[in-house]
Amino acid sequence: MMTEKKRSKKKIFKRIVIGGVIVVVGMFGYGIGLSGADTVIDDKQATYGELLQKVDATETKLKSTQESVKKENAELKETKGEAKEVIALMDKQDEIEKDIQSKEKELKEKSSQVDKIDSTIDEKKAKVKDEVAKYEKELEQKNADKKKKLESENASLDKKIEEKKSKVDAEVADHKQELESKLASLESDVKEKEDKLASLETGIKEAEGAPVTLNAGQYIVGKDVPVGRYKATNIGDGSNFQVYNEEGQAVVNTILGGGQVGSGDYVFFAMENNLIETRGAVKLIPVE
Repeated sequence: MMTEKKRSKKKIFKRIVIGGVIVVVGMFGYGIGLSGADTVIDDKQATYGELLQKVDATETKLKSTQESVKKENAELKETKGEAKEVIALMDKQDEIEKDIQSKEKELKEKSSQVDKIDSTIDEKKAKVKDEVAKYEKELEQKNADKKKKLESENASLDKKIEEKKSKVDAEVADHKQELESKLASLESDVKEKEDKLASLETGIKEAEGAPVTLNAGQYIVGKDVPVGRYKATNIGDGSNFQVYNEEGQAVVNTILGGGQVGSGDYVFFAMENNLIETRGAVKLIPVE
């Protein structure tokens, strides 16, 4: 293909050159032919004046012919320039075709590489698929074995739990029986103490005389409160209750009232000049 294009370019160049030469030679011959023909007129020899006239006419024609030749030469040069441009374009076309051929070759190589990569990818996909299937099968088997083992361990654990529960239930029953026995004993002791307390309370008889009500404060026995024996009981909430002798020593120090800190009522002897101090309202009931 490249050889045929080179031949075409050479043919074009030769045709342009040969055409230009033919034009120049033809015009030159045309001028000489005119001058030669004009030297013979009706097969008679011309006179010198006539010859001069003919020469002048011939020179005029020759100048015109030369101008035509110059014009043709200019056109020939222009044609040569165009021919060179055509040849340059043909050369550039050759380079482009070479580049295209190179790119086509490179593309074929790349396509071959892509095909090879696709083939490798397909092989790896198949291999990975096989490995995944194998792994899933192994995992399924492991899960089945693990499930079986867990079920066995759960059954064993349930059995142990049941045994432990039975043992705990027996211990709880024994402990409950023991606690119930202790509770019965405590209830018996409480009843006995309550009976004793009731006996003591029954043994204290109220004496004649009106109860004395004291608000929170300090009181002197013999002035504010008559000398005697009293049962102090709280009015409302519990209260701290103290009695001091003449030396300032506390002969009574208790908390009246119930609850966690109260000790209930309190029986005491109120002696002359004793100081009674209460933090809350109390009632003093005379007793024998």
